[in-house]
Amino acid sequence: MLGTAYYPEHWEEERIEKDLSAFRNNGIEFVRIGEFMWSVLEPEEGKYNLSLLKKTMDICKTLQIKVILSTPSATPPAWLISKYPQILQKDIASDTRNFGGRRHYCYNSKEYALYVSKIVELLANEFSSHDALYAWQIDNEFGCEDTSHCFCEKCDESFRAYLEDKYGDIGSLNKAWGTVFWSQIYNSFSQITTPKKISAIPNPHQMLDFYRFSSISVKKFAKMQTDIIRKYSDKPVTTNFMVNFTNLDYCYHQELYDFISFDNYNPSAKFDPLQQAFNLDLMWSLKRKNFTVMEQQPGRVNWQNRNLFFPAKWLVPSTIQAFLHGAENLSYFRDRAVSFGAEQYHNGLMNYEGNPDTSPRLKIVKKLSEEVRKLSSRPKAKVAIYFDYEVAWMHKINGVCKDFDYVKALQDIYAAFRYFGYFVDFIFRDSKIENYEIVVLPYALYVPKNFMKKLEKYQGSLFITCMSNIKDENNSIVSDRPLGWKIKDLNFTIKDFGAIYEEYIDYKDHGLVADMWIEELEVIEGKQIGTWESSPLKKGPAIIAAKNSDIIYISTVLSKKSWRKLLKYTFKPELEIKESLELITNDKESYFINFDSEEQRSGHTDIEPYNYKKTK
Repeated sequence: MLGTAYYPEHWEEERIEKDLSAFRNNGIEFVRIGEFMWSVLEPEEGKYNLSLLKKTMDICKTLQIKVILSTPSATPPAWLISKYPQILQKDIASDTRNFGGRRHYCYNSKEYALYVSKIVELLANEFSSHDALYAWQIDNEFGCEDTSHCFCEKCDESFRAYLEDKYGDIGSLNKAWGTVFWSQIYNSFSQITTPKKISAIPNPHQMLDFYRFSSISVKKFAKMQTDIIRKYSDKPVTTNFMVNFTNLDYCYHQELYDFISFDNYNPSAKFDPLQQAFNLDLMWSLKRKNFTVMEQQPGRVNWQNRNLFFPAKWLVPSTIQAFLHGAENLSYFRDRAVSFGAEQYHNGLMNYEGNPDTSPRLKIVKKLSEEVRKLSSRPKAKVAIYFDYEVAWMHKINGVCKDFDYVKALQDIYAAFRYFGYFVDFIFRDSKIENYEIVVLPYALYVPKNFMKKLEKYQGSLFITCMSNIKDENNSIVSDRPLGWKIKDLNFTIKDFGAIYEEYIDYKDHGLVADMWIEELEVIEGKQIGTWESSPLKKGPAIIAAKNSDIIYISTVLSKKSWRKLLKYTFKPELEIKESLELITNDKESYFINFDSEEQRSGHTDIEPYNYKKTK
């Protein structure tokens, strides 16, 4: 189904039926409402007014529009903040995140939890049996606008309780955190706070535990809401995750929800269709089943340095792409471009005047609503890339090269496989890997023992990169063994490592560009298949392989183009796709998607601008 975010509180009440009718007549089958509506639903403490929401739900019932109803906890009303200013978050410098935006509440605030529980229970009791209700959304974009971490006094208290429960005694914490360094030894848990702004490098072990604590705190806050809803309703519950977002452990959070939903925006200055594909496949991989795009970018956004222009017909490839990667439903953000507020420059399905007859995006959606029903299901992947949110945190906290971006580096690997038509899943700590032909373990600073056992048993082609398996679960570099790997018939040690700027590798007489990281390897068992052409390690091993198994180790960070070369001359694939296209194929048919403003050709197939073509 196709849907849209709808905000009845933004428009004159007499327009609601007119707007919703226009959407229904143009292929919109569901709406998401309510996520920022608290001050309308409860204008004063304990004085509720659900009339506007009920009216909207009733109109949706009449028009046969399904509703995803959101809890409004992302935007606490002014009266609540005035009464309990301690609800507000504090940043790392202990400055208060004041009222006037959104997401400014503390997840550990007991006062906030109380009022949220009241409004959620009211909505669940009132609307659980409503015929228009399709699903529930909890809050909105947990952690957005750098609100995953709070450093207030209540979080200090909660963080101490978390640590005491985890470590049991202060001596164990001191050992795990290496507090003997810089004279940071604690005598009791009462001396510990959240890791606030300091004059030097923060304790990396404390930071990792704080990231874990923050992710748990958000999940507890969400669970309080899901538990209330499930007392009244049997409808599925979700929340909207975000693209390129690693401040929360989505692998841990997904357990709470009946289905995955996320907001599909272009997070970069320049649009990259494979970056979007990366996020679509990551979301599918969390539960291994179809998901909902809760917010699909319809064109221009309002929050980038340059809010790029996208023509209306760009909706075609972006929508088709989502469904072919496993979307079950897709909702555009937003209903109609709004002339006021923080998002007034954001495109909507309808233009500012709210006239469906002069809104080209709405006409395109009507056509798409029929086309998406005819698309094939998501193909089965032969390639799996390991992804770990805690590893992402480790990279953020400290490293040899601060320019290294874990997600960007994985996107480069992902794109290289996609250029050759390989479909890709993501795997996590608890995932099965034996059914994949190719597995990639990229930049995985810490590898849990259970996953190491899976790698040792794995029979397919395995790529391992630099930085992998050099840390323990506390974010310490391992010291109980030599750095390096001993897996099957590949055995080597890492004698030293450091950062580099751009250097070059000779791989099968082809030049590869390396950056960010370099390792000095001593090969005990294995063979050198890539040699440093430049760098302080000139002529030394840059890429090595096992003698009799399909394991390759890459001792640096390769560029996207170099990963492409590596795969090309390793596997010799028959197919290579242009960067402006995406190819999605299964056993029966293929889809070429063109995100470019010019017609593109692949083989004998011509694909029109901002369109797609199905082939046998």
